[in-house]
Amino acid sequence: MPYAGAKIGPAFSDDFYHKIYILPRTIELGNFTDTSKDFIVWNAYFNDRDFSVINTTAVAADDLTLTGNASGAMPGLSVYDYALDAGAAGSPALDVTYTWDFSGAVVDPVLVVLGQRVILLPWVARDKATKRLSWKTGVVKAYGQEQRRGLRRAPLQEISYRIHVPDQDRIDLESRLTDLTSLYAVPLWWLRQDVGVLTAGVTTIVMDTDYRFLQPGGLLYLYESTGLHEAKTIDTVLAGSVTLTSALTNNYTNAQAVATLACYAKNIGMTRRGEKINFASFDFTSTDFYELPADTYTQYKGLDVLLDPTVTVAAVPMQVVQSRVWRDNGIGPLGVGNKENRVRVQDTQRWIKADLEGRYKLEQWFNSRYGQRVPFYQPTWQKDFVVTADIGNTAAFFDVESTHKLAPFEIMLELNDGTQFFREVITKAVQGSGHRLNIDSAFGQAITAASIKRVCVLRLTRHAADSVTLNYQSPNITRAEIPTTTH
Repeated sequence: MPYAGAKIGPAFSDDFYHKIYILPRTIELGNFTDTSKDFIVWNAYFNDRDFSVINTTAVAADDLTLTGNASGAMPGLSVYDYALDAGAAGSPALDVTYTWDFSGAVVDPVLVVLGQRVILLPWVARDKATKRLSWKTGVVKAYGQEQRRGLRRAPLQEISYRIHVPDQDRIDLESRLTDLTSLYAVPLWWLRQDVGVLTAGVTTIVMDTDYRFLQPGGLLYLYESTGLHEAKTIDTVLAGSVTLTSALTNNYTNAQAVATLACYAKNIGMTRRGEKINFASFDFTSTDFYELPADTYTQYKGLDVLLDPTVTVAAVPMQVVQSRVWRDNGIGPLGVGNKENRVRVQDTQRWIKADLEGRYKLEQWFNSRYGQRVPFYQPTWQKDFVVTADIGNTAAFFDVESTHKLAPFEIMLELNDGTQFFREVITKAVQGSGHRLNIDSAFGQAITAASIKRVCVLRLTRHAADSVTLNYQSPNITRAEIPTTTH
């Protein structure tokens, strides 16, 4: 005889059945202009269940459109397909929940939709624009050394440029700036390229993807005129093509495509000239901390070596500094004491790049420095030492004209054919009228004095600032400068 109140216990089938599933339960739209996402609802009960869909956040009709069965009897073990469409118009931020209210269900399933709608500004930037990359580094200096800690994993990006707004478009622009908590699509106009004829409904764009700052999950802006344009989310980036997460809405006869950042507007200004001329200037801050993939650099003692001599194309201002404390009581002799046991050489790197690859690799270099955090070796690119004799292949020394440089220090020896050697000078000794520099290891080949292009000091250096500004002065010319200091 069974016990009173006995019931069937849970079985392995209860792990999967006797529930209602929504897959996925959360839809992340990310930064979007207009997009569509599919999902399913599975009735894992063995019998029919009546249901209705409830929009529990009372989302506006122009924000989201849910397509699929909204109510009725859902057969047991059946699956319903749904589509969620988010248009370009609507609330800046989406945090929406939909509840499927099933009769007799223990837990009603909930769908959460999150996203940030991006507003388009369809006016092409004038030629000059800037991008500022900013890191955060905690630098703690001591008497004999320093410690640096990165406080930002990737650079914050800030974009500034000006646009010309025809008189009839000024009101349109102002209407797009009514809520500055909104996100804006900021095309990197200096990277735009012609992609020709595009047909509504396509999801793959044939275009040059090398050095264009395109990334999955980012935005691609398609532009032909202020009245014909759209932005789409990138799904995949391949050599020679970009695939989008949703199909194009418009037809184009002469489209341009460009990578685009989702940004907040930091500062906005306008200048009106006469009756029909308007200029607007923008400072945008990107929402994403985007880090470029690392490049490969020549290494010495486990650190990168900067072997781009273009940093010296212009005059390089240099200072020799030391952290000190001054003692002045107003009546006695002036005194000074050092706060660190070395002097630092500070100068400024100035860069000029004239092509897409150079611009991209320059930004890769800045990304790999992480502001002030990661040190590197940098040659002076001058003839700091004059070699006076040939060097044997097993010789762990070489002779130079008299020098006042105190050992130990690092050097770069460069041959006329471009071959470069990096060595540490351990000691220095008088040799005739000059000096003999004893190095940590032989060069491994015989070197004649006439074959040497230069021997220069190799300094252990880091950036002395956590931000750098890239100035885009034409579609191809990029200039940048950043202060450096020896380690």
